[in-house]
Amino acid sequence: MSGLIHIYYGDGKGKTTAALGAAIRAHGSGKKVMVVQFLKGSNTSELESLKNLGISVLRCDICKFAKDMDENEKEKIKERHEKNLREAFEKKPDFIVLDEVLDAVNLNLLDRESLKKVIRHKPQETEIILTGHTADEEFISIADYVTQMKKIKHPYDRGVNARKGVEY
Repeated sequence: MSGLIHIYYGDGKGKTTAALGAAIRAHGSGKKVMVVQFLKGSNTSELESLKNLGISVLRCDICKFAKDMDENEKEKIKERHEKNLREAFEKKPDFIVLDEVLDAVNLNLLDRESLKKVIRHKPQETEIILTGHTADEEFISIADYVTQMKKIKHPYDRGVNARKGVEY
């Protein structure tokens, strides 16, 4: 069977966690795994585990929200995101996670056409997971699996900040 395309999206917790769990499973079965994190620059706890497992991670190492960036910063991030996307597919992984890629596209920090092109022209056997808060019909129609994670309740709503080892 050829590689399929997954989307995990929504306002609920667990998109990255689910994607990385699948990546670890793929790695455990001997697959070459690549993770590209968009819009994430802070040092998160999963990075050390992925490194110890030998799973490659590409990211932009920027620690700002898009709303806080000036146009020059946005252009630099967009260039880095485009470079990371190309580089990830050039390495010809069997399994690739594009974490927060849908948000990068929606914020115009990654070209929509670039993403569609790599998805549509991926090697047949490559499995891809895309995550983000929203997924439009165009990406949903391309995907084989679509999972929406809906927040019902979250500690952040009552003032509890993200906790190391749980949310980051």
